[in-house]
Amino acid sequence: MVKAVNIDESPNTLGTPPKQPSSETVSIINPDDEVEFVVDTGSDNLVLNAVSEKAIGGTELMKKWLFREMDKREPGLTDKFQWISTRVRGLEPDKQRILWIHDLANDGEVQHLKDKENWKKFERIVFVSHWQQNQFRTYLGFPFEKGVVIQNAIHPIPEHTKPKVDGKINVCYFSTPHRGLELLLNAWEFMRKELKEGLNAELNIYSSFKLYDRGHLDEQFRHIYKRAQDMDAVNYHGTVSNDEIREMLKTQHIMAYPSIYEETSCITLIEACSAGCLCVVPNLGALPETGA
Repeated sequence: MVKAVNIDESPNTLGTPPKQPSSETVSIINPDDEVEFVVDTGSDNLVLNAVSEKAIGGTELMKKWLFREMDKREPGLTDKFQWISTRVRGLEPDKQRILWIHDLANDGEVQHLKDKENWKKFERIVFVSHWQQNQFRTYLGFPFEKGVVIQNAIHPIPEHTKPKVDGKINVCYFSTPHRGLELLLNAWEFMRKELKEGLNAELNIYSSFKLYDRGHLDEQFRHIYKRAQDMDAVNYHGTVSNDEIREMLKTQHIMAYPSIYEETSCITLIEACSAGCLCVVPNLGALPETGA
């Protein structure tokens, strides 16, 4: 018998972040016994940060870039507003608030937008793609006229000449693992072993949850990282800085991103296009709009 009690089922409310479950000691018992398994989360009170200051994902890069550019134009301008990147952690009463949404409409952190009363708490709600805005209209009933679309952007990668060494083709993947890395490894193995194609290609993988300063999430993907390390013509690099990624892209010919995740935008795709890479991506989420 399995029983769970005292589970915190309070609805997601504006400015209420998720809580991290506490860990309990587990003991091995006689499997023939009837067991009552109790999960008590009533005392959990560790609040998760909205975004880690150490994170270097697309959302974080965009915010840092925007703030730098705004301060160049008018020092102190960013301090006149409360800038919220998707996840609300309290509202400042003396500032106009801009909610800059990067996540999907089904994300728990944005469900407060189902309530019309919460719309008026923000001076403007900004989406990063038209596809994303349509999703919020469809699933949350959020009206078009209450939001605005400002698509993501980057500093262009300088013009360069791709390497031509013995006909080798450099292919890269630089996103988190849950967005399609295992699928890519399957395709890579099939291409080389079964089709006997791409034997002159080398795959460079830059992937881990350290990108978001969430290294503990890597545990469930260890087998994928190990597989990548053991495969022929595959180099696994983990997570590196965005400056290193931009330099790496100058040496790459193809960006392979068989994403199984609905992107609301995609800095990875924007950077790869800017670097002159041939981008292999699916028709999913906002990827077609981003790469148009």
